[in-house]
Amino acid sequence: MNYRVLPFSDVKHLLPADSWAYARNERNDGEFETESVILFEEDTRLENLNLGTPFDMEDIFLILVDGNLVVDSYIYNEETGGATGLIVKGDLQAGNMVVGGQEIYVTGNLQVSELFWGDYNHGDLTVAGNASALLFMDTEEYHVSINGEQHFALRISNWDEYGNWEDLDEDLLQEVFIEDCLIKSDEEVMMFREKMLEYFKSGRSVIIPDKVKTAEDIDIPYLFDNTDISMDNLFRLANSILMPNEAIESEGLKYEFWLEDDFYRVFRSAAPSQYRAVYFQQDPYAVIVETQENKRDENILSRVIRRSEKPGVELNFRWRCTEGEDTEWHAFDDRSPEQVHLLLQNGWPALLTKVSSFEYYRRFAHPERIRELLSLPLAEPYDDFYDDDRSGFWCGSVYIAFRQPGVVHEGVEQSPCFLVAREKGEEMEIFHFVIKEEGDGTEVVQILYQAENGYEHKARLLWDEEKLKTACRLFRMAERKLLSLNRSLLAGEAPCEAESFAIEYWEQKGYL
Repeated sequence: MNYRVLPFSDVKHLLPADSWAYARNERNDGEFETESVILFEEDTRLENLNLGTPFDMEDIFLILVDGNLVVDSYIYNEETGGATGLIVKGDLQAGNMVVGGQEIYVTGNLQVSELFWGDYNHGDLTVAGNASALLFMDTEEYHVSINGEQHFALRISNWDEYGNWEDLDEDLLQEVFIEDCLIKSDEEVMMFREKMLEYFKSGRSVIIPDKVKTAEDIDIPYLFDNTDISMDNLFRLANSILMPNEAIESEGLKYEFWLEDDFYRVFRSAAPSQYRAVYFQQDPYAVIVETQENKRDENILSRVIRRSEKPGVELNFRWRCTEGEDTEWHAFDDRSPEQVHLLLQNGWPALLTKVSSFEYYRRFAHPERIRELLSLPLAEPYDDFYDDDRSGFWCGSVYIAFRQPGVVHEGVEQSPCFLVAREKGEEMEIFHFVIKEEGDGTEVVQILYQAENGYEHKARLLWDEEKLKTACRLFRMAERKLLSLNRSLLAGEAPCEAESFAIEYWEQKGYL
């Protein structure tokens, strides 16, 4: 192994001018001049690299590679305080990296085959080029600066997309990491750093690669037997739990949503009429698929639809332009524009897929699950949803509030609601999990979205799938934390976030 151990003063001219080690030494009158540096003067390949005691040497301030560095197995340090820094004047490749407590600076590209985990706020990663890893983690305020492209199958961080601190998704950690590499308790799930190093040394992976690649995918069941443009599928769409109980318009019920530039509406007339319809719009055209009394005309549609299985009723198709002088409806046939045919062929299966997704999220939180959370002793003193102090409290990085059954506001009885919110810059984004009764008496939980804080801002039914994913993730985090705090309360320990009125209540109830 060809390296030299030199004082910092002999190698500082080789360091990037914006590196922490160089800049701090210059600012502080040569603070590091006598520190020991391991210098590799050419491209280097190592089996592993211990940044705690590199090459069994103590008190090494920095490792400098004046070229490319390949580490076949792992780069690591056990302690995240005062670990040896690493500067690579080229590309850095490694199998795994578990680091923290030092500066790592790569002037080229960083390529990690499996896991990069940087932990602790005294740690910095700077990559002047591109960075790639199967799983990239930065936790406990670890600093990351990547100037080029980022290619990560999955990134796990304490920072959300708005730059706000949030708790790690413990369900996600348990999904992608080997069980041995986690420490689990009633309170939390933590990374088991020492066990990870044991796995690395024995040549084993600490993550489950297939799970990492699919971690953000949700297994959403497809609700339809096929993708046919059929009467059965039209009636299934119109009878979806997404359909409201009360008519927005006097003639019937509907639900509707946008998917990027495409608009969809599903309509159902009031009983006993069998009229059902689906409307697609992608400017400058729109198509409607609707029921009508049987007409046995054979046309182009016979090649793309199933015949009606409901006596006396069949499907009818029309199209129109949404722009220009002629916006009247026209019969759908061979002479219809090609874009109209594509709108129907592409829009129908897309609608079935999205309705399956939206119904999955509508069923994500069962009503009994919401009622259980509302009835926890921890939630009991928070009994005024419309009072800023008595509605809820911060629970880690999420805010939780409770609207108990039977609450009357402005003369109207309100549905039970479990509210989860997080900071969004200077504002809040708020998700309402509301128990609603269907027309047949069954209950579902609707997820509503409130884009700004304050009860003057209306919460609206959520049709954005990315926000629905966020809502469900925050719900799981809030539920897990809330149940943990409730167990602690029943053991006689009050949450540190609790207000004085809540503590007095719990004392009166004998919980404390």
